[in-house]
This record gives sequence, C-alpha cells and structure tokens, in this order.
Amino acid sequence: MCLADLEFDYINPYDSSSRINKVVLPEFILQGILCVFYLFTGHWVMSLLCAPYLYYNVRVYTQKKHLADVTEIFNTLPWEKKQRLFKLGYLVLVLFFSIFWLIWSTLDDMEDYCNRNHRNTVILEGRVLGFKDLSSRFFVIE
Repeated sequence: MCLADLEFDYINPYDSSSRINKVVLPEFILQGILCVFYLFTGHWVMSLLCAPYLYYNVRVYTQKKHLADVTEIFNTLPWEKKQRLFKLGYLVLVLFFSIFWLIWSTLDDMEDYCNRNHRNTVILEGRVLGFKDLSSRFFVIE
C-alpha cells in the first residue's frame, strides 16, 4: 500500500521508506520462526517449502539490501512492487498448504481414532449408520 501511495505521490519517500523498513525485520523473524517450527514438528514438506524463502531473506539481510533506501526508492519502485507481490503470492500458497495439511491430518486422526476404538457407529437424524455408510459431513461419534 505504501508503494502505491508513493507511486501516486500521496506520501513522501521518507514516510514510505520508514513504514516499509519497520515491518521488514519482523517479517524476516516470523518467517524464520515458522520454518523452524515446521522443522521441529516434523512437517518436512512444509519446511522444505519455506526453506527457499528463508534462504532469500537471510541472503538479503546479510547483503544489507533489506531496507528501502529513501534516495533510491523511486528508482527501485517497480522492482519493489514485483518483489512484494511475489512474497504475497508465496505466503498465500504456504497458507493454503498449511490449511490443507491441517484438515488432512484432522480427518486422518479422526479415522484412526474411530478404527482403533471400534466406535464406528454414527447417529444421524435418529438412525444408526456405520462409518463406511456415512455420506454426510455432519455426524456425531458415540
């Protein structure tokens, strides 16, 4: 948003750079924590999916190119916009995969619980159905 405001001259370069620079380091830290969290919890695929972005953030930080320069912000505006859109798309993809794996593991755990405890009967609208006969998403496990 700051870059669009800067492009249409609604905000001066100093304010835009300071707003952008305030969120860069927390973004890097949170992304690193997320990648390490995936690694420690055994989600190898998600950890590998986050690794290139973590590597890019570390490389940009070590080269001291992570902060927006006030004097060069107009020259780098198209690149900065493309970079931010790519990051947004990447984070949306990671969010999608996280939600997918959350739902997948919940359903898998529920099926394991039902099979392990032999409680595969379901009450649906007053009828008792077997777990395999269930065609609705709404059910109550006895």
